[in-house]
Amino acid sequence: MSKTDLHKAGRGSYDSKVNANTPLCIVRWYDNRAVHVSAIHADVHLLKTVKREDKTAQKFVKVQCPAAVPSIMLTWEALTCLARIDHKSVKWYRRIFYWALNVASINIWILYKWQCTQLVVPEF
Repeated sequence: MSKTDLHKAGRGSYDSKVNANTPLCIVRWYDNRAVHVSAIHADVHLLKTVKREDKTAQKFVKVQCPAAVPSIMLTWEALTCLARIDHKSVKWYRRIFYWALNVASINIWILYKWQCTQLVVPEF
């Protein structure tokens, strides 16, 4: 579905594609705007309920979302808070460089933890 179709369907609508050869799934979920998530560990049709703020009604509402979205967003936010490489600069290319370095370090940590679980390496 396109972004406009998801917008017309309303908050909480989603569309997904699953690769037949690998367990990779791509999910596009509409919250306030379209959110794209790719995951290899989540069932696409398993839905969770999350609380979101509705600014027009000024209250919290419950919205359905695929299970991959909250788990990845919570992991990403937690890891970016722990390992932030924050360097303020006026030059735009330095900000992009440090952002890419931050993303690379977090992805390396996630891959390391996944590899440890695959090889049954004891944690220390």
